[in-house]
Amino acid sequence: MASSTSAKSDTDSEVFETQAPFLIEAIVNTPYSAVVRHTNVDVINESDTGSITQFVYEAEVIETLRGKQHKRIRYTLYVEQDEDVTLDTTPVIITLCSDNDEYYWPGVGAQFSAAISFVQAAKNSASQVDKHQSHFAFCDVN
Repeated sequence: MASSTSAKSDTDSEVFETQAPFLIEAIVNTPYSAVVRHTNVDVINESDTGSITQFVYEAEVIETLRGKQHKRIRYTLYVEQDEDVTLDTTPVIITLCSDNDEYYWPGVGAQFSAAISFVQAAKNSASQVDKHQSHFAFCDVN
């Protein structure tokens, strides 16, 4: 009979194998990535559009993986009106787009576990990207 630790390890390994390609793709296709701990979220309703809400997150940067070094970061997430907001303070890896030094959430597949295997994969990917890259597919505005 396998121990619960072994079963958890197997599950973690399966999650990593499933999500690692998406993490690597997100690192390559966004200009900023870091391990962060969220500290605050503000909800801003856009009354003029009626259907969009902004969540403005603030986070402590534990480790920058790609992009400018920051101790703290602030970014905007746009969602459909009436979506719930949660503030989870568990460290996570985030990948962000930027526009005029303001960060924003690129969409689905922008937050990942900060487990050691994920952080190592993110570091490996970030170390291999072109430092002068100027086009980021996940950040294209349609």
